[in-house]
Amino acid sequence: MKKGSRVAGKRRLLPQKKAGLPQKNIANGDGQLPTPLPAQPHPGQYDDEPTNDILSEVTEILRRVQYLQRLQDRLSREPRLDTHLKPSEETYGKIHEACVIQVTDYSSEDMDNGEKMSNAEFVAWAATSRRPKEMKVRWINVAGISWDVVSALASKYSMQRLAIKDLLEQRAQARSKSEYYREHLYLRVLTHVLGDTTHADDINVRLALLDIFLYPDGTLITFYPDGDLGFTAPIVELVIQDDSLLRETADVSLLLHSLLDLVVKRTLQVTDDYRQRIESLKQRVLQAPDILTVRALYILSSNITLHKTTMAPIKTLLYGLCEHDARRSKAVMGSLPGTIPAIDEFPDRMTQGPSSQTSPFEAYISEEARVYLTDLQDHIDYALTNLDVYAADVQNLIDYSFNGMNFESMWSVQHGHSDLLFWKIALPVLGVCVPLFLWKDIVRIARYLKQRRIVHRMKNIDITVDDAYELRKLA
Repeated sequence: MKKGSRVAGKRRLLPQKKAGLPQKNIANGDGQLPTPLPAQPHPGQYDDEPTNDILSEVTEILRRVQYLQRLQDRLSREPRLDTHLKPSEETYGKIHEACVIQVTDYSSEDMDNGEKMSNAEFVAWAATSRRPKEMKVRWINVAGISWDVVSALASKYSMQRLAIKDLLEQRAQARSKSEYYREHLYLRVLTHVLGDTTHADDINVRLALLDIFLYPDGTLITFYPDGDLGFTAPIVELVIQDDSLLRETADVSLLLHSLLDLVVKRTLQVTDDYRQRIESLKQRVLQAPDILTVRALYILSSNITLHKTTMAPIKTLLYGLCEHDARRSKAVMGSLPGTIPAIDEFPDRMTQGPSSQTSPFEAYISEEARVYLTDLQDHIDYALTNLDVYAADVQNLIDYSFNGMNFESMWSVQHGHSDLLFWKIALPVLGVCVPLFLWKDIVRIARYLKQRRIVHRMKNIDITVDDAYELRKLA
């Protein structure tokens, strides 16, 4: 009996604690705890059914919370472009050109500058290649944009759908921008490259997009819509040099800085060419301006306005990388350190740089690269300031050309005359036109003056009324 009493006591204890919690509020999940009611004995108080119902409801609530957490995590990630689906092939499969691809792996101790590959060779290489573990940085440099190459890279390196769409849908004057994803940082930079000109007064500036994918594991992928790798050749030379900063640090974000530095240098070349053209046109305006000079000034003014618009977003992009990279990187990666998505190269690598295998991921851009990017900000700001000055100079030259200068030789000057010829013609014409058009007014004024003269004489002479009447008739 005692043993049975103890068992009954245990069964009695649990229902008494749970009896004061209304089951309706728990099922609805309103988040507010009501005031507990005093436990009252009722029939079935010692049964197990109330306890099982509460446990079932709590389990259901936990299951729903876990589902919502998984759904939120899924929605927070941008969907990837499935390169194997038929709609993707139908949409972008027609984008094809012969590309030149070069893969460069390097570290502070070693470097492997691979052979240049065609489209088919690169697709076969991407299916089997893996970066050696001793190589801290892998740079995949693609000259040209083709669907077969992009799809191979998208499958291997988990490129985001929106970034691939921007890459494949090239526009000549797209704005430079940066986009942060969990898998990679995507940069679209509008480059300005001087080209050959057919006329001495024209400036041929070629606008082309440089697309960059930066991964936390030390991988960098670049696309440039050109038939060869000439645009990025200076950076390849730096990677080959053993004593270069890129090799000594083996920091992929410094490789990104080198590419952006190349873009800014080409921009400065454009602004310097504008300066030279303005100086040449200025000499022609001051000496002997003509209609061709003014035409060149107008074309130059419109080009300067255009390139101010295309260069300004580069400054915004550099500012974002310098000032907001750490905050944006943490926002897309999550609050937990080291929670970066793994790709098939090195799943255990957490960040870029020499200490990348031991440090948690903090930002796409390292502290050292951020310092160098600040210098690039100053350079692009200098270029934009110069464009403002050049635009003002061109407008002043246009105003000077129109205010007081003749584009063709005047007949009077060619025949040895001066500005006196104008007055020799103008004065006789004036003498004829003024009386002709103002004759009635002239007659009216003459009569008025005559009457005033008669009235003045009458004040000084004593005459009769009859005499005054006669004088009025005469007037």
